Amino acid sequence: MDRIPLHVGGKCGSHWIHRLLTGHPQLCKEQLRVEKHIFINLMNTLMEKNLLSDGRFVFVAEQVGICLYILAKADSYRDAADRFQHLISTICKYNRRVLQALVQLS
Repeated sequence: MDRIPLHVGGKCGSHWIHRLLTGHPQLCKEQLRVEKHIFINLMNTLMEKNLLSDGRFVFVAEQVGICLYILAKADSYRDAADRFQHLISTICKYNRRVLQALVQLS
């Protein structure tokens, strides 16, 4: 029996985040409810304070994007898993990690 990947189609999450940060200036705000410069500042602050670091396959930009996407869209982990092309467990892990970092930052 052939193995079919769980997530098929669509761009991976890192490509989608890259498009948000390099595309139309309003795209990031439309999708994540924050302006591009705020997203970048948040990401840099979380890294500078050692609250977040790159994972083996998921970099900080995508981790923050996952969390903001779930908050902005009020989407489920399943929807985020489809958007970012990761397993639900991966989405849950990084969403929790970013939320904990935000609490520590506050």
